[in-house]
Amino acid sequence: MANKQQSGYVAELMQELNGLLDNVHSIATQVSAECQSLLEDEIPQACGNGNSSAGQFPSLQLCDRADRFDEECIGSHLVRRYENGAVRVENVSSGVIMEERPDGSLIVSLAGGLMLHQAAPQESVLVLDCNGSRPPQVARVSNVHLRGAQAPVTFMHFEDEEGEHYVDIETLRYFRLSRRA
Repeated sequence: MANKQQSGYVAELMQELNGLLDNVHSIATQVSAECQSLLEDEIPQACGNGNSSAGQFPSLQLCDRADRFDEECIGSHLVRRYENGAVRVENVSSGVIMEERPDGSLIVSLAGGLMLHQAAPQESVLVLDCNGSRPPQVARVSNVHLRGAQAPVTFMHFEDEEGEHYVDIETLRYFRLSRRA
């Protein structure tokens, strides 16, 4: 008899928990939709001219792409040209992805979760940590003469606690020089 009461109590408790989870899920969905609409309203204002006030960094809107594109493979590079004018190039060997957008902004994604972002041509290049474990910093863009090369190579580079990071903009090769203890 006590077993039957206990199993009835457990079944009732499970039903109530399922109802509670359904409520939490619907509220989370509503909040998510509201946050997304707020972000969509604020991002053009925050990033519209590519400038940011002192101490503040522009929000970076990243969305999965669902628009049409043409794709071709050129050597070890996968190139996608989207209808909106954006061009995404991936070096399949290094895992580096670079996207040039129609507004002139540039995003370079490194395999380790770091991202280089230039809001507009001639603006600073920010290094952003997608995992959020470190604050943004400024990267440099330099022309480097490599041994055996005819012309200088353009690199984006920055330094952090892991060492010095270099990305060849033309080939999307990635180099990291670790620090020695």
